[in-house]
Amino acid sequence: MKPFTRFRVLHWLLAGSCLAAYLTGEEGELLHVWLGYLGVLAFAVRLLVWVTGTKGFPSLLPKLQGFKNNPSRGISSLLIASTLSSFLVCSVTGLMLVDNARVLGVAATALVPAAHADSDGRRMDTREGLAALMAGAAPLDEVAKDVHEATANATLLLVLAHIAFVFIARRRFALSMLFGQPAPAAPPPRPAIATSATKAPSAPTP
Repeated sequence: MKPFTRFRVLHWLLAGSCLAAYLTGEEGELLHVWLGYLGVLAFAVRLLVWVTGTKGFPSLLPKLQGFKNNPSRGISSLLIASTLSSFLVCSVTGLMLVDNARVLGVAATALVPAAHADSDGRRMDTREGLAALMAGAAPLDEVAKDVHEATANATLLLVLAHIAFVFIARRRFALSMLFGQPAPAAPPPRPAIATSATKAPSAPTP
């Protein structure tokens, strides 16, 4: 897989899981939790490839030199860094609000049918197990809940700002992210053509 393709796959996996988690925040319950896990996983992979300097993945931190050389790219990097920072806070508070051990426990028992049987050998309804899981989660901390909701809304607004800015200022790159064609690099500046030396003025005739 080409480096740019790997970047696109991870980018859309992270973006898609964030959007799906946001849309399922009110009624999705367990689906919302698992989409959050997927977003955290994609975010962790993105951090890993950034730290290791994997080819094809741009830096996550805006550089001052980037603002001077290419202001639009610098602003885009700043929006991305702000979006990921907001998503990080949203993810951490989300993990604090969920009994993660029980969520993973239900997932494990769902793979083993015998684990769903009660003492009488009757198979427990999966939907009952999920409802009991969410009802039995640790009490929600009001501060964490407020921060989680605020950063979720902030992340969505930053994503929309990022999309709008990229389509306005970096349309070619935006189209390449959608359709898979890497944006062509700007041609290097052509070297200045050396001009022939000027003729020395001829000596005046006597």
